[in-house]
Amino acid sequence: MNAARALIEISKKNTQKYDIKAATNLGYCFAGLITIHSFSFYTTIGDTVNKAARLVSSINWGEFCLTHEMYMVLKDVFQFNEQPPIHVKGKPIRRYSFVSKAEFTKDKKRFVGREYFLSRLKKELLESDSIVIVESEGGIGKTSLVREFLDQIQDFKILNIKFD
Repeated sequence: MNAARALIEISKKNTQKYDIKAATNLGYCFAGLITIHSFSFYTTIGDTVNKAARLVSSINWGEFCLTHEMYMVLKDVFQFNEQPPIHVKGKPIRRYSFVSKAEFTKDKKRFVGREYFLSRLKKELLESDSIVIVESEGGIGKTSLVREFLDQIQDFKILNIKFD
């Protein structure tokens, strides 16, 4: 999601054409160091990467697009235009281009792409006598996740201890 947001920010800041083109997709892939006959290189491989590469080859320089999977995550945050699909091995790949940042009302939340983690949090805390620690690197959305949980669940007690 950060990659898509970065591309959108680039496209908003300047109207000039860039000497880059990019596409984003959402899914699993292998990313790591591969060694063949004492030659090592870092790469990403898999269907997710292949789909993004196909989209890149279908757009012009200075353009950015995203797949339907990425669109489903970002559709409430940004506005997109659906572009004509490209066909790979007889199957259509839906693609979208960025239009603008979505307008929000006070009732519309900006909590997107975290439904799986929210459901896991609900399951662990509501269906069992569990203590859950939410931890990860900074800026990943831990606070937003817990706030969304607390907004959805009434009469839930939470103990927050902070040590300096």
